[in-house]
Amino acid sequence: MPFRFLKTIFVAAALFSAACGDYRPCDVLALRVCDECPRVADYWQAACLCVENKTLKEKGYKCLEPVDEDEVRCHATLENWDENTCAELN
Repeated sequence: MPFRFLKTIFVAAALFSAACGDYRPCDVLALRVCDECPRVADYWQAACLCVENKTLKEKGYKCLEPVDEDEVRCHATLENWDENTCAELN
């Protein structure tokens, strides 16, 4: 329960910071995937851990800063989020 509460706080903070121009869509996307998609793939779990722990590596996956193309994909996925998104991402 505390883990989910902390995750919710982080997502809220990320969304709030969007108004300040410091919006990180890939971070928000990773947390939304882990929060809303059941049995998420390992690389998404790793992405969530990277975001939450501010680490360089999780579960054997290297955490990378998104490039411009990733940012565009993250925005598009968040804007078009629907009931099929989880299936597409897993």
